[in-house]
Amino acid sequence: MDVMRSVLGMVVLLAIAFLLSVNKKKISLRTVGAALVLQVVIGGIMLWLPPGRWVAEKVAFGVHKVMAYSDAGSAFIFGS
Repeated sequence: MDVMRSVLGMVVLLAIAFLLSVNKKKISLRTVGAALVLQVVIGGIMLWLPPGRWVAEKVAFGVHKVMAYSDAGSAFIFGS
């Protein structure tokens, strides 16, 4: 079910982009398709390969640290 929801989400986003496009004839289906394939490949690497999962965990940890620093800075400036 999650895969179908993801595919439906991509289709809806592409449909919205197509409908809001000023020049529909200039849309390159090859570029759009390559971008979608690249997104799936990168997602697969991050989910199923240990080095990809390790990198994703390190990035998530870094983002968490930045958010913690931001919270501390906000508390310092505006008070708790």
